[in-house]
Amino acid sequence: MSTLYAEYERLECLLRSRINLKSIQGRGVAIVAREQLFAEISGVTLRTWNRWLEYGKRWFMLRERFGVGIFALLLRGGVPNLFVERRPIARLQDWMNMVAICNSDAAEIAKVIGPIFTSCMRAESPLTQLLLESINESDLVNWTFADLLASSQDTQRDFEAV
Repeated sequence: MSTLYAEYERLECLLRSRINLKSIQGRGVAIVAREQLFAEISGVTLRTWNRWLEYGKRWFMLRERFGVGIFALLLRGGVPNLFVERRPIARLQDWMNMVAICNSDAAEIAKVIGPIFTSCMRAESPLTQLLLESINESDLVNWTFADLLASSQDTQRDFEAV
């Protein structure tokens, strides 16, 4: 949904730069962009399409704030979807602010885990072995999230540990 909304915004921006539409005609650039993207998707109603864009906007806001890694941290199932998609945008923004302020670990993990999550979603091979996979449980407290999710072959980090 986030990517769908990002594509919609890209198309709208592209149309604004190439086409001079007047709002007096009753069809603004946003409507033209929406119609062109809708024409490319078969099998959905206009109502469903508009709902997808509204939901996509909210997921896009979440991705822009925390990075794509935030999607790996959300619970699987309907509750997060309903929370993100059905709350008023102002409440969603309040919640994102609260997460950023009150749970800085979540924001940091989302940022660090982004490349790992993206490679998993693309069904690519793991980047490398992570430091997290090569240390003892008792040593976990000595490392930050960024360190734990970094490559275990990163010599600079290994040197700092020594």
